[in-house]
Amino acid sequence: MRVLAIILLAGLVAGAAAQVRANDFNFFPSAAAANCTQGDCAFPAAWWRRNQTEYKALGNANGAGLLKIAVSDYFPEGPTLYVVPGAWCDTSGALANASTSGLRPRASRRRFLRFLMADEAKAWQPPSVTVNGGMTCTILGEDAVSYKVGGGAAQAAERVNNGAYKIPLPNNMADGETCVEVMAVYNTSRVATSPRYDQWYEPLGEDTTTFSRKFCLYKLTKQADATLKFDMCTSNKFTLNISNITPLPVNVSLNDKPLPANLFRPLIKMWGGKVSELDGSPSGNAYDELSSRSEANYIAKFFPIASSYAGEKLSFPLSEKLQEGYYEVSAVISIVTQYPALTNLTGLNQITQDDESGTSSKVTGLFEAASRMIHNATLVGVQKNSTLTTLSAISSASHSAGEAVQAGDKIVLNWKFRGIGSATCTHDGQPASNAANGKCVSPLTITAKDFGSAKTRHKVEVTFTDVCGRVKNAGFEYNQEGVKTLSATEALNDDGTIRIVGGGNIGGGAYNAAGGLRAAGSLVLGVLGALVLLLL
Repeated sequence: MRVLAIILLAGLVAGAAAQVRANDFNFFPSAAAANCTQGDCAFPAAWWRRNQTEYKALGNANGAGLLKIAVSDYFPEGPTLYVVPGAWCDTSGALANASTSGLRPRASRRRFLRFLMADEAKAWQPPSVTVNGGMTCTILGEDAVSYKVGGGAAQAAERVNNGAYKIPLPNNMADGETCVEVMAVYNTSRVATSPRYDQWYEPLGEDTTTFSRKFCLYKLTKQADATLKFDMCTSNKFTLNISNITPLPVNVSLNDKPLPANLFRPLIKMWGGKVSELDGSPSGNAYDELSSRSEANYIAKFFPIASSYAGEKLSFPLSEKLQEGYYEVSAVISIVTQYPALTNLTGLNQITQDDESGTSSKVTGLFEAASRMIHNATLVGVQKNSTLTTLSAISSASHSAGEAVQAGDKIVLNWKFRGIGSATCTHDGQPASNAANGKCVSPLTITAKDFGSAKTRHKVEVTFTDVCGRVKNAGFEYNQEGVKTLSATEALNDDGTIRIVGGGNIGGGAYNAAGGLRAAGSLVLGVLGALVLLLL
């Protein structure tokens, strides 16, 4: 009995040793070109065997095909790879089944499965077949291999060393995804298997059959980009609105079959801190001091874009603890990947930091590239919808109480609104601007117009629109007797309502003393207002 068992075991081992795996396209041939021995002949390096087999979870650990890669500009050299064609029927004794490339179950058998119970259909598979000795398929000459780039015409591949063929791609392919199909024509007139494969699988051509493989690459020569806008009015929270993101997320594919994994996706990082209060006065703490940073006065956050993103507008509310005021904000967009070996992109670096808030965004350790600075220390106003804008001061810095005005005098007008927004000005109904885009900021200098009589009056109107679209006005009037402020100053009560603090009067100087407004303080607000105009 022991002798019989040994004989049976020896027979099983011999059978297993005789079994040959079905052949397929090999994109990692050794010594296909000079100075490459380990499947590293291709360009760029993301096509090398060690990079293509780096990530076992993607299903290419044995190098059965090509995963999609991402590349930057490679001009003047074009992407190049090498392939040794193969087919399931080209080797005597090879075992092939339903999972073998190029062997497809017959349509009639697929229809048969519909009549089975679901569990039975799932369990049933067409049987494996073995290629008979001497009854194999053979490649049809040295010109049998060709390739197509995108939807272009077929081109002959160049025969090189050790049975390999060279696939040179253009050096000027357009940005975005390009797929390449490699084809090899085989003589299949003599193929025979045990059992007969054509009982279960689609028959090969009577004379010839074309076997093919398809792979894709994504070219990205431009920096990532997006439009970032800030909103406090819709939800009463400081919200980052993102739109027009490019590029969109790109998934990995293996032999042109999509996998549930991103090759890359966009990532946005925003950071910055509070520099001044709503009225323009400097903030109490300098946010560049690490010890003074908190969720109340500092922003540092990653916004990874979802894998399913398809171009829609996105909104991300920030911390409810964030204080109102002016912030210097910077923002960068990039693309991020967890598969750096599959990319040859500009500026590829590993992310080592996380959100300052301590809430993980799950991007630490990933790699980013194609970065673009969207905002660089840009002044952004944070004002809740529930916080009403007030006129906190108004005066003339050039003419004191009772000081006469003559035609041609330079009149300097100051105002201060407690709120985030921008202003436009008119002088007797005509635009008066001292800032970009037709806006005006305090202090505003005007030239006194002629007086036809002692009763002639001229008017300057400041119209301030805050970030939520609410309008406040500051009015000035002047005649030969002096300058008069027409608008009352205001302050907020504890319950958020507005109370009147003071009224307009002739003579800006006297009002300066009562209201505490100085030209220097007004200049600070004017600079802040001029900067924030760029965002409104």
